[in-house]
Amino acid sequence: MVLENFVLMVAVAAIFYALIARFIQAKMVNKEKMKEVQEESKRLSAAFKEASAAGDKLRMDAVMKEQMELFPKMNKVMFAQFKPMRDRTSVVE
Repeated sequence: MVLENFVLMVAVAAIFYALIARFIQAKMVNKEKMKEVQEESKRLSAAFKEASAAGDKLRMDAVMKEQMELFPKMNKVMFAQFKPMRDRTSVVE
């Protein structure tokens, strides 16, 4: 009985946490930049897949280089999501 109550309480807390985290993420994320990075990533992925299917090693290397250049932009957008949360937690400390 106690174990079932504990599991239920943990499940409810996890759902509550997920909802709050999703709400904060939706409010704090720069959606335009995120969408821009996602579209660029999809384009590069499709170009790599196409070059791979054609067996074009030079094009694959060029696309891979573009993907490596995209990673810092992607990281910047992703870590910008955590900045508001980090700023709020530093007030608590």
